[in-house]
Amino acid sequence: MGKVLVNEIPPLTLSAIRISIAGLFLGVLLKRREGTKPTLRKKHYLLLLSMGFTGIFSFNFFLYCGLQYTTSTNGAIVNAFYPAIALMLSAVFLKEMFNKKQFFGIVCSIFGVVLITIQGSIGQIFTFNINPGDILVLLSAVGWAVYSLLGKIAMEELSPLFVTTYSCIFGLVFLYPGMFIELIGETDLSITWQSVVAIVYISLVVVVAQFLWNKGIHVVGPEIAAAFFNLTPIFTATLAIIFL
Repeated sequence: MGKVLVNEIPPLTLSAIRISIAGLFLGVLLKRREGTKPTLRKKHYLLLLSMGFTGIFSFNFFLYCGLQYTTSTNGAIVNAFYPAIALMLSAVFLKEMFNKKQFFGIVCSIFGVVLITIQGSIGQIFTFNINPGDILVLLSAVGWAVYSLLGKIAMEELSPLFVTTYSCIFGLVFLYPGMFIELIGETDLSITWQSVVAIVYISLVVVVAQFLWNKGIHVVGPEIAAAFFNLTPIFTATLAIIFL
């Protein structure tokens, strides 16, 4: 969906629209399910603001910018670097050491990223040209890994639904200024019915997935959740072949 939309809507504008719809949906859901807001301390605001910057602003910005220059399949495969980043961050900041199997998984992730980047040809290493889109997608994976790590800390005292909702709201603090800058002098913005359907999808369906992701991290931690992230390239490649 992102690959289709970036050809019609600038990345920060797309992200701001998506998160605005998602935040409204989550806010209503949060009010109905949990009612009163918990008592927030300074550290909670700092955590949620940081999650908004890394997982909402940085992740979306770098991902959608990257998809302008690379394929959706390549983007998903490079994004598979996330498990390695998440495991290393967990080891450094949460003191959760990974075992031999997880270390082997990190090696496989790195090898897979290198393999797809050189297009399966060893000779490409000697004539290597970095695809800026792949680098941007890699930066989005770093943002998501930090978001997951911060989420694990925040959900020690706050519910997954609350953390997901407020990280979206705080993310808008960074997205709205970027959207206004993008739209200044924008004359080529095109909205079709297909793009409207795609925006609704990535606003509502994907935010449910984001909540489930945070719920999963709350239960099993970012280092175990990271392993499931490796399924993303398989789903993305399959859908890209069918629809793109």
